[in-house]
Amino acid sequence: ELVLPLVVMLVTSMVSAFALGALVKRHENSSQRITLAVCVVTNFIPLYMFLGMRQKWEIYFLFVVAGILVSPFPALSRGILAQMIPAGYSSTVMSLEGILELGTAWVGPLVIGLIVDLSGSIRWGCFSMTFVMLPALPFLFRTDLALASEQKVAVEESMQAEEGQDLEMFQLVPESEEG
Repeated sequence: ELVLPLVVMLVTSMVSAFALGALVKRHENSSQRITLAVCVVTNFIPLYMFLGMRQKWEIYFLFVVAGILVSPFPALSRGILAQMIPAGYSSTVMSLEGILELGTAWVGPLVIGLIVDLSGSIRWGCFSMTFVMLPALPFLFRTDLALASEQKVAVEESMQAEEGQDLEMFQLVPESEEG
């Protein structure tokens, strides 16, 4: 009975990924605002499930909304991280982000499954998503991407200056003076 809503969610996810990608490209520096909007609206999904969902058609609506919101989230978060991480550190930070993402891929369903087993209702299980997403909102609201980008450039410039000094230190033959 849930196969058709899942197919609807997959199709919606694909459309959403392409549409939000185009939206971010069209509106420069919009990834943080879009990510905030996705987080805020995603927090309303469990609330709607818990308090309002009564009809079968609402499952389709919920899966469409979830498909629109959940699919582009990893790309949006990586885009924000890329704006803040200096060159040379991106593989380390993105690897850590990937490990955390894989961890949540099994911890989330485990927690939801345990809550569903204990409560007997999927509504309580999905409501637990709010407790994961809600703490992220203050960090997203307070992040100043312009300042982070400036600091990223400053770190990259200092790294380049240090590399230049290191090369001068190991130079065996002094440069000839022209004049």
